[in-house]
Amino acid sequence: MIYLLANLEFWGLSATLFDVRQSKRLFGLISAGDVPAKLLGYLSASLFAPVIGIQNMLLIGTISFLLSVLVMNRVMSQQKLHAGGAWRSPGASPA
Repeated sequence: MIYLLANLEFWGLSATLFDVRQSKRLFGLISAGDVPAKLLGYLSASLFAPVIGIQNMLLIGTISFLLSVLVMNRVMSQQKLHAGGAWRSPGASPA
């Protein structure tokens, strides 16, 4: 469930950061990196779990998740500052 919500939030944040022209150019590239990143993550987890233990893997996952929430909040607050308090894409003209 967390995976689905994180994926949804990632694409929602991406949609607010890029305008339509940038989205058409970059979303394919971003999507192409999704499968290799997942494969690398799954393989590294299976290699590290016997070495550092399952409990430590859960701790690392929790810390990583919390750090990603902090980064997302920072990006969203900077985006709001650049938009003058309203949510809009950086390339969009002011209303």
